[in-house]
Amino acid sequence: MKKQKLVSWILVAIMVIGGLNLSAQSMQGRNYQNNVPMQNRLSYLDLSDSQQEQAKVIFTKRQKESTPLSANIQEKRAQLNMLMIADEPNEKEVLAKVKEIADLRLKTQEIRISSRLALRNILNADQKVLFDARTVGNGNNRGSRGNKTGMNNHRGNRSNRF
Repeated sequence: MKKQKLVSWILVAIMVIGGLNLSAQSMQGRNYQNNVPMQNRLSYLDLSDSQQEQAKVIFTKRQKESTPLSANIQEKRAQLNMLMIADEPNEKEVLAKVKEIADLRLKTQEIRISSRLALRNILNADQKVLFDARTVGNGNNRGSRGNKTGMNNHRGNRSNRF
């Protein structure tokens, strides 16, 4: 009996410690960039007040355009999951849903590129060099971290994205 109580207390302690560890890492995931103010993401550029206002307009426009698309993508993914787990999945319907999701992701990427180019247009030459070094090239510099296999490239710090 005492041994069971001891084992259960140890398990509770492990779960509590594990929970604390997960909550400490909550700001390091995929949505980290959404929780960081735009000014902090661009602080390395040392923007003037007028540039900051223009950047805020660009960022707000991007969010306004991409947020409905992101919600739509999530909805389509849920629909795709429902199609996939059906007793007899219809391949044509599944592939059509995959294409819808791909088209929405393409629109999201076009909005991201458009806003990045708009932001780049308000920068001076020195700022462009810094901006380009952070946003162009090696997949947000993931290649220099020793990940040569290409696995898990969807992970990593995305705070460099604009």
